Amino acid sequence: MGPEARGQAGGLPQRAAGARPIEIVPATLAHAEAIELRPDDAAEVAALGVTPQEALRVCLARALWAETYLADGEVVAMVGLGLSSMLGGYGVPWLLTGPACEHHKRRFMIESRRQVARMRATILPLINFVHADYRRAVRWLVWLGFTLDAPVMLNGAPFRRFAMEK
Repeated sequence: MGPEARGQAGGLPQRAAGARPIEIVPATLAHAEAIELRPDDAAEVAALGVTPQEALRVCLARALWAETYLADGEVVAMVGLGLSSMLGGYGVPWLLTGPACEHHKRRFMIESRRQVARMRATILPLINFVHADYRRAVRWLVWLGFTLDAPVMLNGAPFRRFAMEK
Protein backbone atom coordinates (compact mmCIF):
# COMPACT_ATOMS: atom_id res chain seq x y z
CA MET A 1 0.00 0.00 0.00
CA GLY A 2 1.47 3.37 -1.07
CA PRO A 3 1.80 6.49 1.11
CA GLU A 4 -1.41 8.09 -0.19
CA ALA A 5 -3.46 5.01 0.58
CA ARG A 6 -2.08 4.98 4.14
CA GLY A 7 -2.64 8.75 4.44
CA GLN A 8 1.07 9.39 4.90
CA ALA A 9 3.92 11.04 3.05
CA GLY A 10 7.34 10.95 4.58
CA GLY A 11 5.77 9.62 7.79
CA LEU A 12 3.45 12.64 8.26
CA PRO A 13 -0.32 12.19 8.26
CA GLN A 14 -1.86 13.87 5.24
CA ARG A 15 -5.52 13.76 6.15
CA ALA A 16 -7.82 13.24 9.07
CA ALA A 17 -9.33 9.82 9.69
CA GLY A 18 -12.06 9.25 7.16
CA ALA A 19 -10.97 12.17 4.96
CA ARG A 20 -10.66 11.58 1.25
CA PRO A 21 -7.28 11.85 -0.49
CA ILE A 22 -6.45 15.10 -2.28
CA GLU A 23 -5.81 15.26 -6.01
CA ILE A 24 -4.02 18.37 -7.34
CA VAL A 25 -4.98 19.34 -10.89
CA PRO A 26 -4.68 22.42 -13.13
CA ALA A 27 -7.39 24.91 -12.16
CA THR A 28 -10.29 25.54 -14.53
CA LEU A 29 -13.26 27.89 -14.75
CA ALA A 30 -15.46 24.89 -13.90
CA HIS A 31 -13.63 24.61 -10.55
CA ALA A 32 -14.20 28.34 -9.97
CA GLU A 33 -17.92 27.86 -10.56
CA ALA A 34 -18.08 24.81 -8.28
CA ILE A 35 -16.17 25.97 -5.19
CA GLU A 36 -18.14 26.67 -2.01
CA LEU A 37 -16.04 28.99 0.12
CA ARG A 38 -15.40 28.81 3.85
CA PRO A 39 -17.17 31.71 5.61
CA ASP A 40 -13.99 33.76 6.18
CA ASP A 41 -12.91 33.36 2.55
CA ALA A 42 -16.40 34.38 1.40
CA ALA A 43 -16.32 37.45 3.69
CA GLU A 44 -12.91 38.47 2.35
CA VAL A 45 -14.09 38.26 -1.27
CA ALA A 46 -17.36 40.06 -0.46
CA ALA A 47 -15.38 42.91 1.13
CA LEU A 48 -13.74 43.42 -2.26
CA GLY A 49 -17.16 43.87 -3.85
CA VAL A 50 -17.09 40.81 -6.14
CA THR A 51 -18.52 37.30 -6.10
CA PRO A 52 -16.20 34.34 -5.53
CA GLN A 53 -16.66 33.29 -9.14
CA GLU A 54 -15.81 36.79 -10.43
CA ALA A 55 -12.71 36.91 -8.23
CA LEU A 56 -11.57 33.49 -9.42
CA ARG A 57 -12.23 34.30 -13.08
CA VAL A 58 -9.93 37.34 -12.75
CA CYS A 59 -7.31 35.31 -10.86
CA LEU A 60 -7.36 32.55 -13.48
CA ALA A 61 -7.17 35.04 -16.36
CA ARG A 62 -4.05 36.65 -14.85
CA ALA A 63 -2.44 33.44 -13.56
CA LEU A 64 1.01 32.26 -14.51
CA TRP A 65 -0.23 29.00 -13.02
CA ALA A 66 -3.19 27.88 -10.93
CA GLU A 67 -4.11 24.60 -9.29
CA THR A 68 -7.20 23.08 -7.72
CA TYR A 69 -7.20 20.65 -4.82
CA LEU A 70 -9.96 18.06 -5.24
CA ALA A 71 -11.34 15.40 -2.89
CA ASP A 72 -13.78 13.02 -4.62
CA GLY A 73 -14.51 15.71 -7.18
CA GLU A 74 -15.24 18.39 -4.54
CA VAL A 75 -13.15 21.57 -4.82
CA VAL A 76 -11.20 21.85 -1.56
CA ALA A 77 -9.09 24.88 -2.55
CA MET A 78 -7.80 26.88 -5.49
CA VAL A 79 -4.35 28.49 -5.48
CA GLY A 80 -2.27 30.36 -8.02
CA LEU A 81 0.22 33.02 -8.89
CA GLY A 82 -0.50 36.06 -11.03
CA LEU A 83 1.53 39.07 -12.13
CA SER A 84 0.90 42.66 -11.11
CA SER A 85 1.20 43.78 -14.74
CA MET A 86 1.70 42.42 -18.24
CA LEU A 87 5.30 43.64 -18.06
CA GLY A 88 6.12 41.58 -14.98
CA GLY A 89 6.20 43.69 -11.85
CA TYR A 90 5.70 41.46 -8.83
CA GLY A 91 4.01 38.16 -8.11
CA VAL A 92 0.46 38.13 -6.76
CA PRO A 93 -0.22 34.92 -4.81
CA TRP A 94 -3.84 33.97 -4.19
CA LEU A 95 -5.81 31.21 -2.50
CA LEU A 96 -9.45 30.46 -1.76
CA THR A 97 -10.55 27.49 0.34
CA GLY A 98 -13.70 25.47 0.82
CA PRO A 99 -15.01 23.75 3.95
CA ALA A 100 -13.42 20.42 2.96
CA CYS A 101 -10.02 22.03 3.61
CA GLU A 102 -10.70 21.37 7.30
CA HIS A 103 -10.40 17.62 6.64
CA HIS A 104 -6.97 18.00 5.01
CA LYS A 105 -5.12 20.43 7.28
CA ARG A 106 -1.76 18.63 7.33
CA ARG A 107 -1.69 18.08 3.56
CA PHE A 108 -2.78 21.68 3.03
CA MET A 109 0.12 22.95 5.16
CA ILE A 110 2.62 20.75 3.31
CA GLU A 111 1.29 21.88 -0.08
CA SER A 112 1.28 25.53 1.07
CA ARG A 113 5.01 25.41 1.69
CA ARG A 114 5.56 23.72 -1.68
CA GLN A 115 3.46 26.35 -3.47
CA VAL A 116 5.30 29.28 -1.84
CA ALA A 117 8.65 27.74 -2.84
CA ARG A 118 7.34 27.44 -6.40
CA MET A 119 6.17 31.07 -6.34
CA ARG A 120 9.52 32.28 -5.01
CA ALA A 121 11.34 30.38 -7.76
CA THR A 122 9.12 32.11 -10.35
CA ILE A 123 9.17 35.77 -9.28
CA LEU A 124 9.88 38.02 -6.31
CA PRO A 125 8.61 39.92 -4.53
CA LEU A 126 5.27 38.28 -3.76
CA ILE A 127 2.61 40.81 -2.69
CA ASN A 128 -1.12 40.76 -2.04
CA PHE A 129 -3.71 41.72 0.59
CA VAL A 130 -5.60 39.70 3.22
CA HIS A 131 -8.66 40.79 5.18
CA ALA A 132 -7.34 41.98 8.54
CA ASP A 133 -10.11 40.16 10.43
CA TYR A 134 -9.32 36.78 8.82
CA ARG A 135 -7.08 35.71 11.71
CA ARG A 136 -6.52 32.15 10.50
CA ALA A 137 -5.20 33.43 7.15
CA VAL A 138 -3.02 36.04 8.85
CA ARG A 139 -1.44 33.34 11.10
CA TRP A 140 -0.95 31.05 8.10
CA LEU A 141 0.78 33.80 6.10
CA VAL A 142 3.15 34.54 8.99
CA TRP A 143 3.85 30.79 9.31
CA LEU A 144 4.74 30.72 5.60
CA GLY A 145 7.25 33.56 6.09
CA PHE A 146 5.33 36.56 4.74
CA THR A 147 5.58 39.92 6.46
CA LEU A 148 2.36 41.85 7.06
CA ASP A 149 1.82 45.60 7.18
CA ALA A 150 -0.62 47.44 9.43
CA PRO A 151 -4.25 47.41 8.26
CA VAL A 152 -5.40 49.85 5.59
CA MET A 153 -8.93 50.44 4.37
CA LEU A 154 -9.83 49.01 0.95
CA ASN A 155 -13.46 49.28 -0.19
CA GLY A 156 -14.31 50.32 3.37
CA ALA A 157 -12.86 47.13 4.94
CA PRO A 158 -9.56 46.57 6.78
CA PHE A 159 -6.94 44.70 4.76
CA ARG A 160 -3.29 43.98 5.44
CA ARG A 161 -0.66 43.95 2.72
CA PHE A 162 1.47 40.82 2.90
CA ALA A 163 4.80 40.41 1.13
CA MET A 164 7.80 38.16 0.70
CA GLU A 165 10.84 39.97 -0.64
CA LYS A 166 13.35 37.11 -0.81
